[in-house]
Amino acid sequence: MSEFSRLKRITKSLLPSLRKHRENYYNFEDARMAINDLGMGIAPELLLKLVGNDAILDDFIGSLYQLEDDFGKPVLNASSVILPELQPKVYTEGERIAFTVTYGTFRKQEIVFAEYNFGTPFFKEITVE
Repeated sequence: MSEFSRLKRITKSLLPSLRKHRENYYNFEDARMAINDLGMGIAPELLLKLVGNDAILDDFIGSLYQLEDDFGKPVLNASSVILPELQPKVYTEGERIAFTVTYGTFRKQEIVFAEYNFGTPFFKEITVE
């Protein structure tokens, strides 16, 4: 994920939503179901950390709302699973987890909508010459 995409997502999370009121409101059970649906790609100890922490579930719900705002319609179906048309995926690297979806009007693009790091803080090394 590019640094610009990450900055854009963080900025959206800090700014209040001035759009119309939501039609769908999600709770912790909806977040757990969405995460568990993608749980086959997550190590069991990390999955337990994800679904067992209310702060992470709350953040995941916020990420779903941001995704909904970008996508323009609800992203969870009646079973509280991310819509298959969005091609949801989960990537893990050590103790880092990233949830992605693929969508777009003209050019489909895979974007990270939520990411978590349970290990040591990740720092990208940049060499300045």
